[in-house]
Amino acid sequence: MVRAVFLPVLFTPAQLGIWNLLNVILGYGSNAHLGLLDGMNKAIPFLREQNEAAQVERIKDSVFWVNLLLGGLVSVVLLIVSWFMPGFYGAGLRIMAGVVFFQLIFFYLFSLLRADNRFGLVSGGIVGLSVFSTVLVLGGALVVEDRLRGALAGLLASYALIVAYLLSRSRYRFSVQCRVDALRKALKLGFPLIVLGVLNTVFMSVDRWMIAVWLDETRLGYYALGFMASNLLVLVPGSVASVLYPRMLERFAVNLDPREVRNLLTGPIRALAVLMLTLIGAAVVFLPLLIRVFLPKYLNSIPVLMVLIPGAFFLSLAPITGCYLIAINRQRLIIVAQVIMSILCLAGDYAALNNGYGIIGVAVMTAVGYSILGLSYMLMAVIQSEDQKGKAFLFTIRILLPFAVMIVVLAAMEWLIPIGGAHGTGAVSTVVRMVLLIIVLGPSFWLTNRDGELTEFVRLEWKHRFGTG
Repeated sequence: MVRAVFLPVLFTPAQLGIWNLLNVILGYGSNAHLGLLDGMNKAIPFLREQNEAAQVERIKDSVFWVNLLLGGLVSVVLLIVSWFMPGFYGAGLRIMAGVVFFQLIFFYLFSLLRADNRFGLVSGGIVGLSVFSTVLVLGGALVVEDRLRGALAGLLASYALIVAYLLSRSRYRFSVQCRVDALRKALKLGFPLIVLGVLNTVFMSVDRWMIAVWLDETRLGYYALGFMASNLLVLVPGSVASVLYPRMLERFAVNLDPREVRNLLTGPIRALAVLMLTLIGAAVVFLPLLIRVFLPKYLNSIPVLMVLIPGAFFLSLAPITGCYLIAINRQRLIIVAQVIMSILCLAGDYAALNNGYGIIGVAVMTAVGYSILGLSYMLMAVIQSEDQKGKAFLFTIRILLPFAVMIVVLAAMEWLIPIGGAHGTGAVSTVVRMVLLIIVLGPSFWLTNRDGELTEFVRLEWKHRFGTG
């Protein structure tokens, strides 16, 4: 979050646009393992439940060496391609080639540690990567004359340092073996998941590719600020989902009954819906004022923010519901939803740009895509967990009602409580807006959660974490 706040300060809109597009390429590179990491991550909890320690070791070692090979191949391809790109993209791609290589090793260690339930070290790696990438990316942007190149070099150094840290602290040892049976098992489990990963990357990046092709780097930078802000909010449910996923796998492995995993789905969704609505409301209220005061060169990003941030609520539903569907082997449902939504978003972005609606039109199409995808994930997951469509739709209504209230209140405040031109007046109006939003959202939260399920979930989690309550 700190990095996302300060990069727009250091970069021009054009540099921010290029940075964001290079990170899209990094996102594609993260799928270079072809599903082996996903398959390993899914296989190990099952094998451990069945006391198959030898198979766990074979998968661990085989996937490590093949992942290393695939990372090297992708890096070489990026290096070759970089020499045929324009200067500002070519230099960035050459650095990104190294980032992709170390990122794949980091993801391997993250997947293995998570499958082994070593969340303390996982957290240490994530915190370390966050701190080092923030310090080194911002430091590189400040020290190097070409701020974009300095930031990319800092990103490369941060991944290399954290990989060295995790290899040292995990004390994993990898035998030189490449067992075809182990790779086949991991690939069989992981290939559908890598298809999901690629489709998700396509879905999440089609808007920026379209802007890069149709418009220029400056307007891509304006759009990127809104995209970065909305995706920062989704970090919260994404982090929760990464912890819940192995627990879902282990619980489903006992009886292979989707209903056995219900409490790991509905309770967290209801809790996160309350949290995300609060965060999204605060972001919509405060970010325009902050941009006007501290980032006036990004004033054109405010309309994009106002569209994408509410859409992030629906995107925040996807990590937990997606993990649930994968854990119960219903990933084909996700693939169908992603293919349909990627095509619809591509068509919508094309129509918006072709008719002159620019980045605002693309933002609207993206927010609509977020909404449909998040709702479809939730409906599919809750139907599987409840085994009754009526209960699933009632659950969905309880989640959506506070969101609808928030949207109505935010729209009304644009008319009733204008921000004004002066910073002092704007600050007062912003605080009044936030207080009013909290006052209105409170009763809607109570109304939709008065059955006590959310309260019971929070109580049980508190007892699980702290042993009291």
